[in-house]
Amino acid sequence: MITDTDSFSEALQTLGIEKPFVVSEKTVVESGLFEKFKSVVPNSLVVTIFYDTPEKPTDKAIDAAAALYDATRSDGIVAFGRQAALDLAKVLAVRVRCDASLETFAED
Repeated sequence: MITDTDSFSEALQTLGIEKPFVVSEKTVVESGLFEKFKSVVPNSLVVTIFYDTPEKPTDKAIDAAAALYDATRSDGIVAFGRQAALDLAKVLAVRVRCDASLETFAED
């Protein structure tokens, strides 16, 4: 977890992320925290945010996030929020890298 702005910028640069896809939640956006977050992101980066995150990731939310990720040609995922955002971001990362249904990874 990154907690300061310098480390965040360094991490994006080290990873070569120029179009970060931020997974967050409506409460984070409504509270103004996302605007504060954007203020520490270098201006040269194109940031896309997905904040229609349910309490527990659903196939519908993952499909919607994956479609937006692909449409914006994002190149990295950042979770910003509570557990729901972290969970969705983790599942999204698997989904966009493997291009497979979550059922593929489910245990019987």
